[in-house]
Amino acid sequence: MGATNLMGGNNISVYSPAGELLETLIFPLAPANMTFGGPDRDVLVVTARSSLLALPINVKGMYQVGRKNWY
Repeated sequence: MGATNLMGGNNISVYSPAGELLETLIFPLAPANMTFGGPDRDVLVVTARSSLLALPINVKGMYQVGRKNWY
């Protein structure tokens, strides 16, 4: 099992499976939704009220079995 990403306020907090805070990503606007994109699922795609952000990350995001990629 991997990390858990939680949105709150203007940030996304990343927690380890043990519940330890690993990192907090701060955004200019409150994130509304997030997903992993790119061919290797190593881009965090975040939507906000008037923005779409794509952040390269150093890990691979979750892959949903049976779902086609959108890229």
